[in-house]
Amino acid sequence: RVYDLTVAYSSICRNSKLGKEEIRDLLLGGYRDVRGLPEDFERLFKMMRVLGCMRWIGGNSATLPLRLGMEPLEGEIFAKPISFIRTTVDDLLL
Repeated sequence: RVYDLTVAYSSICRNSKLGKEEIRDLLLGGYRDVRGLPEDFERLFKMMRVLGCMRWIGGNSATLPLRLGMEPLEGEIFAKPISFIRTTVDDLLL
């Protein structure tokens, strides 16, 4: 359930003019009306979003010629996802 909700959230965020918090509240509120969420949902949701960012970075890195996973991830395209991962992981470790 957490995976499916994370994928739905990410998809809606990409295609909506609403803010991320509003989308999250509407999506999870509607879901809760039908089926409960696991007790540790908030933590799992954050973890799934981190994994999604890591997958995105890996997919985009693999398509760059001659990277072979040996070069640093530099450039504006990677700055936001890497910052999100760092911040979220720090928050999860507290």
